[in-house]
Amino acid sequence: MTNNGYFHWIAIPALVLVMVLPGCSQASNAEDGSNQERAENLIRMAGKSFAGGNFRKNADLLKEAAATDPQNIRVWWKLCEAYQLTGELDLAVKACEQQLSLHPSSSSHNGLGLVYLAKKDSAKAASEFEKAAANTDDQSYYSNYVWSLLESKQYERAIPVAQRLVELNKNDPHELKTAYHWLGIAYYEDRPERQSARICSTCIRQELFYG
Repeated sequence: MTNNGYFHWIAIPALVLVMVLPGCSQASNAEDGSNQERAENLIRMAGKSFAGGNFRKNADLLKEAAATDPQNIRVWWKLCEAYQLTGELDLAVKACEQQLSLHPSSSSHNGLGLVYLAKKDSAKAASEFEKAAANTDDQSYYSNYVWSLLESKQYERAIPVAQRLVELNKNDPHELKTAYHWLGIAYYEDRPERQSARICSTCIRQELFYG
């Protein structure tokens, strides 16, 4: 009887544990839902502050939203932009990096690259813009990439990127002139003896043709 009682005593706590765990899971899910809703409310409030020109309050509200729901992808890119508006560029980098960890994408790399440009770190910006342009033909990403390469004096690397930008903008006369201009700069700085005259003559023809 002692053995039966012993085994009966062991079984009861095991049953209690099985019964308690689902309850813990439900409470956790409810808390997650509450945090997500609160974070979304904070994001909406931040948007109103932004529209009213109160960039400091906008950043503070988004910071609170990020702390409330750290898995919210939207709050991190908004916070990245918010910190740029307040001039807190190191915090902007961290926010962009957090967004990248949650949602790696061309737009995320482009956003981080823009922060590095604001920090006047053209080399790191170029690295991010390269990743942004890797799987897309978005002209804006290529424009940022070329510009950052020129700013960081990576002229040889800038040449093929500028050539690609020329191809992408062949149906846009205004942007095409800019692309040729950047290509001319890259050639001039990298190969002044041979190529710059040819490229610049092309730029002049573009100017004469399109006005």
